Amino acid sequence: MKLVIENLHFRYHPKAEKIFNGFSLSVEEGEILAVLGSSGCGKSTLLRIISGLEENAQGSIRIGNTVFQNKLLFVPVEKRNIGFVFQDYALFPFMTVEQNIKFGMKKPSSEQLHQLLELTQLKGLENRYPHELSGGQQQRTALARTLASKPALLLMDEPFSNLDTNLVDELRKDLKRIIKSQKITTVLVTHNKEDADFLADKIVQLSAE
Repeated sequence: MKLVIENLHFRYHPKAEKIFNGFSLSVEEGEILAVLGSSGCGKSTLLRIISGLEENAQGSIRIGNTVFQNKLLFVPVEKRNIGFVFQDYALFPFMTVEQNIKFGMKKPSSEQLHQLLELTQLKGLENRYPHELSGGQQQRTALARTLASKPALLLMDEPFSNLDTNLVDELRKDLKRIIKSQKITTVLVTHNKEDADFLADKIVQLSAE
């Protein structure tokens, strides 16, 4: 679904400098948008605002025909149907790959589990625990768990920051293949221009100044 943000304003407390001051963007359905910038520019904060984890932002946020935020409305994070893959993946260490993925499902489905394992190339690893996986496998498990909920929008925070740089080229290809196959509108943030150039249909540059 299309994401539209209009006239976004945000600061962490009343006396703090504004991180966003009239910021707007739109992402077409099925597009990948990369938000590129250095540390402290507000790119991860933007994901938190879109997801509903930050409640004191002003402005309008709409996904498809559904308004999640404006002057009169704030839809809480648990009702937004937005998937968020965090920088550390946030996998449950006491759950297997299969259990982590099933946790994301609204209704348990063996067929959906099989499809996600195939899509993310995790078949044969379903009984392993997160500590038994490589960084790339952990990332794909987190992505599969997120896609299991069939979100309207996918958010990803620095998807390659915790991965071996020698493997990043291959992992970029895997990630783009998975996202594009699902035709899901995606916003990812990164400090790495190569990540943005390879993955994104559109890039927004943020500055810390």
